Amino acid sequence: MFVEGLWLLRSPRLRKLFGFRIFLDAPMKLRLRRRLACDVIGRGRSRKSVRTQFRKTVEPMHRKFVLPQIEWSDIVLRGDWDNRQGPKLAAFLRRKTE
Repeated sequence: MFVEGLWLLRSPRLRKLFGFRIFLDAPMKLRLRRRLACDVIGRGRSRKSVRTQFRKTVEPMHRKFVLPQIEWSDIVLRGDWDNRQGPKLAAFLRRKTE
C-alpha cells in the first residue's frame, strides 16, 4: 500500500509506521506548473496570483518544511513522477530493493 502526503516524514511517530519511505523530489518548474494547473483551472485563480503566491509563500515553505524530509527517506526519486506511472515506479523499486 502507498500512502502519500507532504508532511508524512516530519513526525518520528509516523515515520516508524512505514516500512519503506520514498521522497519524490520534483523540480521547482514542475511544482509550479502543477500548482498553476490546479489553481487556475480548479480554483479559478489568475496565473499572476498563483505565481506570486508560489514565489512568496509556497516555495519558501517547501524549502523550509517539505525538502528537509528528504533525510528520512529510504530512496529519493528525482524528476517528473506521477500516479499514472505506477507500473514504472513499481519496477524501479523492485530493481532498487533487490
